[in-house]
Amino acid sequence: MKFGESYARAISNHPEWPVTTIVAYDKLKTMIKFLGELTSTQQVREAERRFVPPSLSFDPTGGAIDEKVPVTSPMLLGQHNTTPTTEGSGDVEAPLASSSSSTAAAEHEPIFVEITENDFFDEIDRSIAKLGAYTNARLEELNRDLMQLTTNVEHGWDTEEERVSFEEMAKAIGERFLSLESFINIQYTALYKILKKHDKYLPATPIYQFYRKRMYQQHWVQGDYSRMFVKLSAIHSTLRGDKAGVQDKGASQGFVRSTKKYWVKAEDVSSVKLALSQHLPVFQMKLDELRGDSQLTNSVYLDNQSLELYHGRLEKYPGAIAMRYRWYGDKEPEVVFVERKTHKESWKGELSVKERFTLMPEQVVPFSEGTYTVDMAVDDLLKRKPRTSAAELDDFRRLFTECQDQVVGKQLEPMMRTQYMRVAYQIPFDASVRVSLDTNLLMMKENPDCAPSCEEAGRWFRDPSLLVKRTEVTYFPHAVLEVKLSLAEGEECPRWVEDLVERSSYLTLVHKMSKFIHGCAVLLPDMVQSMPYWIDDLSLRPSILHSQPDRALTPRGGHVPRSGPSRGSSVDNASVVDDDHQQRPMLSGPRAILLPPTTNLAGVPYTDSTKFCAEEMASLLNTAGGLNPPPRPPRRGIWDRTMHALGLRKPTSRTVQPYMLPRKIPMRIEPKTFLANERTFLNWLNMAVHLGAIGTALVGFSIGLSTTEANQSLARPVQLVAVFVMPVSVVICLYASWVFFHRADRIRKREGSFDDRIGPPVLALIVVIALWGTFIAAVAQVASGG
Repeated sequence: MKFGESYARAISNHPEWPVTTIVAYDKLKTMIKFLGELTSTQQVREAERRFVPPSLSFDPTGGAIDEKVPVTSPMLLGQHNTTPTTEGSGDVEAPLASSSSSTAAAEHEPIFVEITENDFFDEIDRSIAKLGAYTNARLEELNRDLMQLTTNVEHGWDTEEERVSFEEMAKAIGERFLSLESFINIQYTALYKILKKHDKYLPATPIYQFYRKRMYQQHWVQGDYSRMFVKLSAIHSTLRGDKAGVQDKGASQGFVRSTKKYWVKAEDVSSVKLALSQHLPVFQMKLDELRGDSQLTNSVYLDNQSLELYHGRLEKYPGAIAMRYRWYGDKEPEVVFVERKTHKESWKGELSVKERFTLMPEQVVPFSEGTYTVDMAVDDLLKRKPRTSAAELDDFRRLFTECQDQVVGKQLEPMMRTQYMRVAYQIPFDASVRVSLDTNLLMMKENPDCAPSCEEAGRWFRDPSLLVKRTEVTYFPHAVLEVKLSLAEGEECPRWVEDLVERSSYLTLVHKMSKFIHGCAVLLPDMVQSMPYWIDDLSLRPSILHSQPDRALTPRGGHVPRSGPSRGSSVDNASVVDDDHQQRPMLSGPRAILLPPTTNLAGVPYTDSTKFCAEEMASLLNTAGGLNPPPRPPRRGIWDRTMHALGLRKPTSRTVQPYMLPRKIPMRIEPKTFLANERTFLNWLNMAVHLGAIGTALVGFSIGLSTTEANQSLARPVQLVAVFVMPVSVVICLYASWVFFHRADRIRKREGSFDDRIGPPVLALIVVIALWGTFIAAVAQVASGG
């Protein structure tokens, strides 16, 4: 659907939007086309230069419209038709506004006025001014109604009906805010399309960059109105009667909880915030100091040169850890949280744990080097908190010692940073249900490419004075919603949580998604051995390609389009530079991510690449990204195709172009998986026993035949079949034992592809041979008259 049609449909779906404030998209588009036709002709006739379509200068009611007065008739939003009009000696096609305007134009003689680009610029200026005035008025109205509602709620209510009415008023204010946001977004998009269309038809006078910067400076683009969600959530919390919990001020803190993560499209963030504010209040430690509802959060993840923690978290090994330094706010860190996340197996009844303690910024580097000991840390803690209990000191000693031993022993260093704006929804100090929403998410290399690393520079985070290259940062296109539950045994999940995550169309579940893993997979492709499964999502492709070297995905000289970073990122766009001097061929350049064309947000299921051979994955890759197809592999014979189908021969490097790293999909391992493996093993033993019984029966049958001289010639083939079947039953028992232990090991390692391509065909062949041998022997005996 073209934007003009979707624009008209959006306006018709929102009758509350005043017609006098909307952008006259069709009018501006017609002006651009008309001016473009004039400038494309070297000799412009006077009549053509003075012609203007009726929709721009003619009032459908019969009166002329001054060109300096904005045209606000709803007739201007209709689709244009073309009708030949003759003036003087030349013919020109004039777009008409609508059927009504065409009828009026036929009844009245058209008025011809001069149309120049200044008229177009004036119309753009009027549109921007109208949007600003309307937005200001609506925001003032919303704030006024919200303040009045807050005052009424603070005074209390006498009846349940009054409380319900307050709740409905709060929901109505939120819906009005969403409608205003939709209005601003669609109008801004209309102006954006018009400006690009102008530069396309009138390249001599480009205005896109000028007006784009001007619109960015408007309050309805740069303004942060999320504070309204804070007030709405406080009103709903008061109406519900929420009671705050007890704050944990211990030296070390631990969180035992289950977490699920979801992706939220950028255009749905406000809708999700409004839904959450109706059930949980916005909770920030220093909420009064924030301009909006979100707080800037920085996390520096640690790992070694082999990315041990990355692969452990990706494979979901029991006890896999993640270490990070975290601080909050857009200023220099005042307090640093040293956090450790430990993965536990949920099917064993265990929940993952996050533990943390605090350090001063100047203590982080000595801590990572091992020179800042636990005794020194305890002394500093007692100076800050002299009333710390003995139990809290023991927990602090244990956690500090374990974390420091892991940092020093595994040679961990700063590797990846995640930065985002986080808003948390939670009843204060009640961790039973906690929801966080991260927007403006980006991942960045903590060690720059052409500068000393953090370890060499004696720092624990990247030097902020260094420029950030395009290949050192990736912008995540979606918001990330985390639902964290820490419920008591037997306590059920709140119904509204289930409705939000299961029945809402705004959320897309991404199982075990990790910002740290995504950043390493995109920015460190030459260091990782496998990729997370969500890397293949089609909605992530532009952001991933933007972070790759220019020629990494074009091995044959193709061109990969680049998309700019998302607006509003916390990293200054001026500090992100392109390293064009590092362009090099693929053979000598860093390894890049190869993307198959699968997606989740678009409705296409993910590709479990572990079930595909390398040749199939390469064929998937060659259909995406505009890559040139590899040369056709040589034809294989029947024997090669048979061995390849059975999985006994892997494709050679000559038939696989290009290579793609395997994707890892988190698997839920439960006791029934091991029990199913045991049942399969017992079924194999059952078949082996049956084959042994057939062989034993054939031996007895052959002995009976050998008692008579007439049947001794028939006993020989039966004995051969029996001798063939009985040892095979023993071999099958041994093979079943090997398969059982092999599968159990793959289950523990979470490696897929458990199918057996050898055992079942061989077993079927043996059974067929044995049965046919018995059948032939019986037929021969009957034929001989035995």
